[in-house]
Amino acid sequence: MTCKHFGSCGSCGLYDLSYKEQLKQKEERVSGLLAPFYNKTLEVFDSPSDHYRARSEFRIWHEGDVCAYAMGKMPVDGLGAKGSINIDECPKVIEPIEKRMWRLLEKINASPEVLKQRLLQWSFWLLPQMNVSLLCYTTES
Repeated sequence: MTCKHFGSCGSCGLYDLSYKEQLKQKEERVSGLLAPFYNKTLEVFDSPSDHYRARSEFRIWHEGDVCAYAMGKMPVDGLGAKGSINIDECPKVIEPIEKRMWRLLEKINASPEVLKQRLLQWSFWLLPQMNVSLLCYTTES
């Protein structure tokens, strides 16, 4: 998978490894976590190299009158980096999410100020149908 945000977006932590090596590391990690309960060899299935994730969450970054999708920054030397990076693509999400996420952001940016100002996060998932949730904050009257 190719993404222009690799190396700065904290969403893809194994971006610098080949897919085969990523799969091997994930299998080892899951096997280790399951070891106290399950000691058989796991059956592992390959995913497509892009558009494979059916669930995703994006922060909303406010810049003036415009909202953008944002992700946490890539950890440095094992430590979490502070701040966010705005993204304008995410090739790991499945195509139905990718098609909707940009249209929804466009609609939000064209919406009344009150919604844009209070929006904090989008969540998308497609199991078995498309679900979208918004996380907003309210102010006391």
